Amino acid sequence: MELTTTRKVLRIVALILLLLVLCAITFTTVFFLNIQDFAQLDMNKILGADQSTLIYDYKGEVIRTVYSGENRVWVDIEEIPREVQLAFVAAEDARFYQHSGVDVRRIFGALWADIKAGKLVQGASTITQQLIKNSHLTRTKTFVRKIEEALMAIKLEQAYDKDEILEMYLNYIYFGGGAYGIQAAAQRYFSKDARDLTVEEGASLAAAIKSPSNYAPHIEPENNKGRRDVILGLMEEYGFLDAQAAADAKAKPLVLRENEKTGQFGWYVDAALMEAASTLGMSFESLLTGGYRIYTEMDPVVQSAAEEAYKNPELFPENAADGTKVESAMVVMDPASGGVRAMIGGRDYSVQLGLNRATSVRRSPGSSIKPILVYLPALMSGRYTGASLFLDEPTDFNGYSPRNFGDKYEGTITLRHAVEQSSNVPAVTAMDALGVEYCKAFAQEAGIPFTSQDTGLSLALGGFSTGVSPLELCGAYAMMANDGVYTQPKVVTRIEDREGNVLYAAGSTSKRLIKSSVNFMMTDILRSTVEEGNCGRLALSNVPLAGKSGTHGHTVGNRDIWMASYNKEYAMVTWMGFDVTDEDHHLPGNVTGGTYPAQLSRAVYQGIYGEKAGPEFSVPEGVTRVSLDAASLMDGILKLATDTGENAVSEYFETASLATLLSNQGGPGESGAVSGFDVTTDDATKKPIISFSTNEAALRYQLMRRAEGASSYEVVKEFSHSGSPIVYVDSSAQDGIGYTYYLAAVDSAAPQEPVYETSKIFFLPAAAPSWTPPDWEATPSPSLEPSPTPAESPAA
Repeated sequence: MELTTTRKVLRIVALILLLLVLCAITFTTVFFLNIQDFAQLDMNKILGADQSTLIYDYKGEVIRTVYSGENRVWVDIEEIPREVQLAFVAAEDARFYQHSGVDVRRIFGALWADIKAGKLVQGASTITQQLIKNSHLTRTKTFVRKIEEALMAIKLEQAYDKDEILEMYLNYIYFGGGAYGIQAAAQRYFSKDARDLTVEEGASLAAAIKSPSNYAPHIEPENNKGRRDVILGLMEEYGFLDAQAAADAKAKPLVLRENEKTGQFGWYVDAALMEAASTLGMSFESLLTGGYRIYTEMDPVVQSAAEEAYKNPELFPENAADGTKVESAMVVMDPASGGVRAMIGGRDYSVQLGLNRATSVRRSPGSSIKPILVYLPALMSGRYTGASLFLDEPTDFNGYSPRNFGDKYEGTITLRHAVEQSSNVPAVTAMDALGVEYCKAFAQEAGIPFTSQDTGLSLALGGFSTGVSPLELCGAYAMMANDGVYTQPKVVTRIEDREGNVLYAAGSTSKRLIKSSVNFMMTDILRSTVEEGNCGRLALSNVPLAGKSGTHGHTVGNRDIWMASYNKEYAMVTWMGFDVTDEDHHLPGNVTGGTYPAQLSRAVYQGIYGEKAGPEFSVPEGVTRVSLDAASLMDGILKLATDTGENAVSEYFETASLATLLSNQGGPGESGAVSGFDVTTDDATKKPIISFSTNEAALRYQLMRRAEGASSYEVVKEFSHSGSPIVYVDSSAQDGIGYTYYLAAVDSAAPQEPVYETSKIFFLPAAAPSWTPPDWEATPSPSLEPSPTPAESPAA
C-alpha cells in the first residue's frame, strides 16, 4: 500500500515537472519567434479549398477532375441534424463547446493517462485543431508544429463561433471513398442528403474519419459498425442521446446504399489512380488530396465505344436464375506504344476503386492462350508451318488425354486448320514435341505469368494454376499486332505535382520477340480463324481482324469465355464469366468465346471505326504465299499445285526455307507399293519409330533421312517386301535434331525411277531447355532448341 502511494506521488511530481518544462519551452519558442509571422491563419485554405487531381488522356486533354467541387458540396450547419452533429462531437471532442480551441483539461487528462501507462496512449487534439492540422499544416509531428497548431486554433476560435467552426470541419474532413465533406459522404454511402441522415448513419460517418482506410463502411463494414456503436454509447454517456434511443440505434444493421457518381470513364480513372498511388508509394488519401496531374494513355473515343457497348444487354449471356449478372472485363491497347486506350472492369461501375476484373483478376484463358504459348513457339522454331500436319484424334500423352470441344475429331489436319477450329489435341501434340519449358519461356517474355505449379501439358489448353488477367493477355496479343515487338502495357505516362514538377515519367520497355515473317504467318492463321473458323462473329467487312477465342469448362457448362483480337492499330481482349462459378452460376455449354465475347468485341470495333476502313495486314519481306496440292499435303508432301480450286490450298512460308521444304515434293505418287507410312516416338527411348507396310514383292524399299539444316539425305535402312507391317526404330537419331524421313519403293530393274516416295518430319526433344529473346536484326535465322517435356500428370 505504501509503495503504491509512493508511485502516485512520483507520477504527480513527474507530471508537474513535465508541465513546467512544456510551459518553459512554449514561452521560449514564442518569445524568439516573431509572433506576427508565426501561426498565420489563412481562411482561404479552408473556405476556398481546391486540391483537385486532374486526369489527362493520351492527347493531353483533361478527361476528369477527381474530387473537385462536385465532390465537396458545402452545406450549412442548419442543414445537418443536431444529433448527427453531436455524433462527431462525441467521437472527436466531447468538450468542444467548453474550450477555446485548445482543451487544457483534456491535455492534462491525456498526459496523466500517458504517465500511468508509461507511454503515449491518448491524443488531445480538438475539432478546431484537427481542422487547422488538415488545412494548414504538414503531417510532420514536432513540438513547434503543435504550438503553431494550438495558436492557430485559438485564433480561429476568436474569429468564428462554434457552429461556424463545426460547419467548416464537417465540410472539410475526408470520409473515405472519395467523399470530402458530410454532404458528399451522405450521398456516397447512403444515397441521401446530409439533412436526411439518421443518428446511426451520422455515427457511422463519424466512425469513418478516424482512419478511412480502416473504418470506411464500404471497405471495412465490421470495423465501421463496431466504432459506430462505440460512438452511440459515448453519445448516451455525454447526454446527447437517451438510453432507449442509443439502444435502438445500436440494434440497427449497417445498411449501405452506395451511390458513387464520379462521371464517365470510372474504370479507367480507377486504374490510373491505382497505378499512380503504387508508383508514388502513397496512400489514396494523399493522392486524392494532393492536386496531382496524372497523364494517361486513354483514348476517349475508344473508352466511350467500350462503355456504350457494355450498356447493351443483348451482347451478354443471360443472368443466372437468381438474377446475378454474367460479369465481363475488357482491355484495348495501342500495340505500338503499349498504351491502354480503354478499360472496362465490370458490367456496372458503382464503387470507386472497387474490384477491377481487367487488372486484378486472373482466370483460365482457355484456347486463347494457344497462339502465344504453343503455335508462335512452334512456328518460331522453324520446325512447323501453317501446312504442318497433326493427327487430330483421342491421344494419351503419358497419362494426360485432352479432348476436343464436343468430342469431335477430324483425323489428319493442318496447323492452320487446328487453330481455326481450336482443336485441342494438335495443340498438346505440338507442346509435347517442343517441350513445356520451351513454350513457357517464350510466353513469359510476352508477359504471361506462371506459377511453380504450371508444369504440365494442360497449359496448352489454358490449364493454369491461377490464370491470366485481361490486361496481361492483351499485352501478349498486342505484341503480334506490333509485328512481333512486345511493349509492356501501361496506363500512366507521367505524373506531376500541382506545381508542375515531374514526379514520374514512364520509360520504354519494348523488345522484339519474333521475326516479322513468323509473326505475319501467325497473324494470317488467326485472320482465317476469324474469316473461316469459329470466331466468325467477330468479323467486320471494313476492318480486317485476327483473333482467337478461348473457353474454359466447368463441371456444369463453362466457367470462362474469351475473345482476343487485334489489327495493326488496336489489340483487344474480352472476358466473360461469373465472379464465383458454381452449380447455380455458370455459363451454358454452348456459350463459348466465339459467341458473346466475339459479338461484344465486334461492337466495340464498330464503335471505334464506324464506316471507316481499318488498316490491312501487309505481307513483310521474306514471306511467300504458295499454292499446294491438297491431296499430297495430306500425305505429308509439300507439292506445288498444278491447278486451282478445291484441289489446291494456299499457305505462307518463309522464303528462305521454301526451296528446302519443296525439295521433298515427291515423285509420281502412290502406286500401292507402300501403305501406312508413319513416324512416331518410342515412349521408353524417345527415338523415332518408322512404320509402313510393303505391298509388292518385286520392289525394295529405301528409308532415308535428312537432318535439320542438312542439304542431302542419307540411307538409314533398306528393306525387302514383308508379309507383315515393318516397324523400325531409328536408334542412331540424335537428341535435339529434327529429321525428315523419306521412303522410296524402287524397282530393281529401274532403280532411277521410284514408283512411290513420301516424306514425314519428326523431331526429337532436346537435352535441356534453352530460350532467350533473339536479336532478329542481327540474327536473321533462329537456332532455337526445343526442350524436354516434363513428367506429366493427369490434368483437367
